[in-house]
Amino acid sequence: MSGQTRDSSPGSGAFRSSEISCDKLGFECQLHSPNPAVVPQLSVGDLLTIQLTQGARLVAEAYWHGQVAGSILSAQLQKFLDCLQQGYSYQATVLSITGGSVRVRVMPV
Repeated sequence: MSGQTRDSSPGSGAFRSSEISCDKLGFECQLHSPNPAVVPQLSVGDLLTIQLTQGARLVAEAYWHGQVAGSILSAQLQKFLDCLQQGYSYQATVLSITGGSVRVRVMPV
């Protein structure tokens, strides 16, 4: 567990993302606002690329063959955005698809 500190909050059992290095930051999440035109094209195991886009706010979006599949939201979002801005690259692996809901694992490349 070098370089990682457990969160001391009662019952949390989680690592504080601010203390995880960008090259080790990984998490699972649901795609936010999944694109209904893209979701039917996805399969479990597919790799999605992650890119930052700047609109009214900075957003991390997952892309499938050049089309936005959805955006990434998680408890580690701020750390994740900071890492992306520093030039770290990540990809998301599709873990499950239930109706229009897509669960992914985000990992550094």
